[in-house]
Amino acid sequence: SDYGVRDDVQKMAYVEEKIKVVEVETVTLDSFCADLSIVPDFVKIDIEGAELLALNGMQSLLRDHSPMMMIEITEHWERVSTMLETLGYQLLNVKGRPINSQSHQNHHGNTFCLHTVKHEKYLASLTLTKA
Repeated sequence: SDYGVRDDVQKMAYVEEKIKVVEVETVTLDSFCADLSIVPDFVKIDIEGAELLALNGMQSLLRDHSPMMMIEITEHWERVSTMLETLGYQLLNVKGRPINSQSHQNHHGNTFCLHTVKHEKYLASLTLTKA
C-alpha cells in the first residue's frame, strides 16, 4: 500500500486485505482556506503516514499564520520536524517537553507544534510549570 503504517496495523490485527480503490478529489489546505477566506488557529493532522504531503500543501498557511498544531507523525519524522523547525515551530511531546529532529528517537504518538514567536506565551508557561 501507499502507507507503511497501514500495512503494519493490518498485520497486527490479523485482517485479510480486501482492497477497494476509490478515487477522491483532494485539495490542499492552502487552497481550501483561500477559497473560503478562513484561517484556522489549530490544525490536527492524523493521516497515517501522509503528514509530509499535508504539510507541503499548507506552506502558505504555516508561513503566514503559524497555526498551533497537533500532528501524529508516523512517517518521515526527521523531514517533518526539520521542516517545522525551519518555519519557527517548537515541537513538544504530550507532556509539554521539547523534542526535535535529533531527539525524537523515543517519541511516539501526537506531537504538539507551537510557533516560537506567535505562541511564545504558551511556551513560556510550559517552561515556568516545569521549574
